[in-house]
Amino acid sequence: CLKRTWRTSTEMTGSFAEAQLGVRTSHLPASVLAKLGNELTSEQRDGLLALLSQIGRKNKKAEKAPDDADDVDSDDDADAPVVAAEMPTTAHLLYLSQQEIEAVASFARDNAAMLEKAFKPAKGKAAKTADTEGLKKLREALSKHLATHTKRNAVDVGLFGRFVTSDEFDTIDGALHVAHG
Repeated sequence: CLKRTWRTSTEMTGSFAEAQLGVRTSHLPASVLAKLGNELTSEQRDGLLALLSQIGRKNKKAEKAPDDADDVDSDDDADAPVVAAEMPTTAHLLYLSQQEIEAVASFARDNAAMLEKAFKPAKGKAAKTADTEGLKKLREALSKHLATHTKRNAVDVGLFGRFVTSDEFDTIDGALHVAHG
């Protein structure tokens, strides 16, 4: 609880620009869609949501195509945007820099054709099912993209560190260590 108190203190938030501070959120899909606006088709958007909802999930099969959730509002009082109930989330909270969120949006722009192919028609069903192999390739491509396009950490991520279980984002050892006891 000490780290959160320091991270949200006026000394920390008042000393750095918002772009220099990290964001703790499980709503990465909503944040990326907010950055992209209307740049993606609905098929590409569904592929992106399927990809981002897999972050942090190990050996889980992808499910049906996500429902449309066009209402993505930002809330100035929270770390993450307010999202519709249907909007997928990541498996756990992520502590990301603004540069990393922008890099995911950039990945979506650059790989829109791959995102569009993330779903395939289900045999004898009206609903689409995720292409597990295609999503695996997308996750690998996202990992490579993030490795080459995100060289800076947010100030607070560098200070406090980050532990994640996803393959897309790196664990970061923090410069500040707090003894418990």
